[in-house]
Amino acid sequence: MGVEFERKQQEAAREPYPDLGQACLKRDRYLKQDRRPRRRLWAWLLLLWVGLNGVALIYRIQGSGVAGTWHIDPDPQPVVGEPALVWVALTRNGKELSLDQGNCQMGVYALPRNQGDEPLLQPTLTPRAVEAHPEAPSAAVAFPHSGQYELELGCVPKTASDFRPFQLTHEVAVTTGAAAL
Repeated sequence: MGVEFERKQQEAAREPYPDLGQACLKRDRYLKQDRRPRRRLWAWLLLLWVGLNGVALIYRIQGSGVAGTWHIDPDPQPVVGEPALVWVALTRNGKELSLDQGNCQMGVYALPRNQGDEPLLQPTLTPRAVEAHPEAPSAAVAFPHSGQYELELGCVPKTASDFRPFQLTHEVAVTTGAAAL
């Protein structure tokens, strides 16, 4: 009797849950898998999510063969009454467009916007060397109220061969000073 009892104890020590043997084998195989590809995928998805949801908050919009990347400095979410530098890096076929190639105007509209609405602000555009862009169209904008605004940049070429007329828009949320803190 004692020998059989010891044998059963030894078997139980080797396999504490005999009915879970297959599940343990599957778990062991799962734990030995290489997870690096999954981690890379999650890292890329996280970067994509961060890029789309506002850490960088740089917006690239295309229209009429011209691409524009909107920038708002010093903060992508401006504060009421404080001037924000709004500039757009314009490119066509990989080459930068400058203000002297066309007649460009910027309008600032409150949202929601109706078709015939006049802009609240029409800031003067000036060429400014910002980052790697020697002549980016830019304007200092002080938003009058908190809320949603739409920035609109429209350009008509000085010579028809330069580019087709285009219009780029971008939405921005403006906060009060206390909410920005």
